[in-house]
Amino acid sequence: MPYRVRNVFGNLAAGTYGVTVVDGLGCTTSMVTQVYNQNGSNASTTVSASTCNQTNGSITVVVVGGEMPYDFDFGGGSQSNNQTNVGSGNYLITVTDNQGCTTTVGAIVTNIGYLSATAISDSTSCGGINGSITVTATQGTPPYSYSVVPGQNQTSNVFTNLGNGNYIITVTDANGCVTTAQATIASISIVSIVNIIPQDVSITGGNNGSAIVTVGNGRVPYSYVYTGGAGGQGTISSPGSFVIGNLFKGTYTVTVTDSKGCTTSSTFIITEPSCGVRAGVRVTSAISCNGGSNGGLQVTATGGSPSYTYTWSNRR
Repeated sequence: MPYRVRNVFGNLAAGTYGVTVVDGLGCTTSMVTQVYNQNGSNASTTVSASTCNQTNGSITVVVVGGEMPYDFDFGGGSQSNNQTNVGSGNYLITVTDNQGCTTTVGAIVTNIGYLSATAISDSTSCGGINGSITVTATQGTPPYSYSVVPGQNQTSNVFTNLGNGNYIITVTDANGCVTTAQATIASISIVSIVNIIPQDVSITGGNNGSAIVTVGNGRVPYSYVYTGGAGGQGTISSPGSFVIGNLFKGTYTVTVTDSKGCTTSSTFIITEPSCGVRAGVRVTSAISCNGGSNGGLQVTATGGSPSYTYTWSNRR
């Protein structure tokens, strides 16, 4: 701008200005100065984090400059400079002084100690009170303590010897933050031998007997053993039937065990035909001449175990 005689400059906005002075001989000197806004204000914040995922944080705004009193707007109208019961999040506070001058300041409230938990249950078996619940706590601040309703309090995250029912597990961390998880323990029906169909030996002294054993309930896979005769064992991967073969005449006991260790037993009998075979003989043709060999006999067999075989001998 052009030089002027008057040494007072007015209507200046806040900022940095350079001033040059020229005397009557044309000599010059320069200087830099800054014009401040005396009515302006600067604000800063002090933040306390929320804990346990609750709205218990705080924000305090400190103002320097401007003209008191100040008005503070946290987004919900005129408020004080100290806000409590604040949840985690980003906040923008507008400060207005008595002259109507405004400034803004931001604040970030974090959450300390957010805690969550999940629970996995294992069903009861064998008709007993032997269910379990395993709890996994995440985040928060270890160590954790655990309690279950209905049930006991403990430091371990595994609850055992539980009966059927619905459970609420409470987890507390080192900061006193609390969360809950739910689990249901169901009952598995006791493993059972539903049916046994024996197939008897077909010939006396044979070993072609068998038994079809049908198993249900419990938890797969199953294992089985049978006693009697030579005995034996095996496994079955799903509810259904299995066959025990190559059995002689006798009494057998089969025991089935499921994957939870529950057992059931049943007995069956394999029989064989008796040896009460009987035979009747009749002459079908007489010898026509003395010394001849054209006679005939017919043998009828009954009882015993068909089919029959025959032999003959001359007993003169």
